[in-house]
Amino acid sequence: MKQVGYTDYQQAFNAAKVTVTPSELHGQLAGYLCIKPDPQAVGREYDRWLGTTAGKGLAAMLDELVVHTIDELHEYGDFQFRILMPDDGGGIDRRTRALGEFCAGFLAGAGLALTGNASLPPGVTEVLTDFERIAALGEVVPESNENEADLTEIVEYVRVSVLLVYAEFGGKRTG
Repeated sequence: MKQVGYTDYQQAFNAAKVTVTPSELHGQLAGYLCIKPDPQAVGREYDRWLGTTAGKGLAAMLDELVVHTIDELHEYGDFQFRILMPDDGGGIDRRTRALGEFCAGFLAGAGLALTGNASLPPGVTEVLTDFERIAALGEVVPESNENEADLTEIVEYVRVSVLLVYAEFGGKRTG
């Protein structure tokens, strides 16, 4: 099965006049699934997250993304989770913004999945605070080898942090 990439989702989102980015929506899916690994519950949130009705084609793409995300989270021991963002040819500023969008989406999805006054483990609280900081970055990032190395390191931190949150919540439920 051909893996659908960022550009494919962006084209589908543009056609459907969706205002969120693929990275932000993937963050919402991942944040929700880390807390409540329930694909049916996520599917009921598509229209709210997209800000419009997801047609059959887009809903099918999102269903595939949910299955792919859950598979990667379940494989957390292998560290297979990947963030949906533009590839390296997309420019560092665009990729940095996409990472911030993913983090903002993750916070929204996790917040929706958390119920009541759930107490958070200290490590999860730290991750969510860090994600808030990453989501708030608004500076233009110029192309440079140093900035590229920094972005790679931050992406890796976010990836591993998502797996940590999943291990604390969703991974325990699915055993």
